[in-house]
Amino acid sequence: MSFLIDSKLFASNLRYFRERQGYTIKELAGRTSLTATSLQLLETGTRVPPEEKLTAVASALMVKQEELVLPRPPEVEYYESC
Repeated sequence: MSFLIDSKLFASNLRYFRERQGYTIKELAGRTSLTATSLQLLETGTRVPPEEKLTAVASALMVKQEELVLPRPPEVEYYESC
């Protein structure tokens, strides 16, 4: 599967899913074949991952590759009716 990756969108999604899992960059690095420095570069949008690294990150975060490269739907807050 090949994607044209927007580095800033990927960076935002990577941080979102990493934090949602409660991982630090160092912990995520331990679950992938990437170094913490490489993950920092990805999370700042400085670099775009090659496909094999995208696969490793998606697997470690338990998300589909598409979730890391496509826009997320807006967050919706639900309120109970009074």
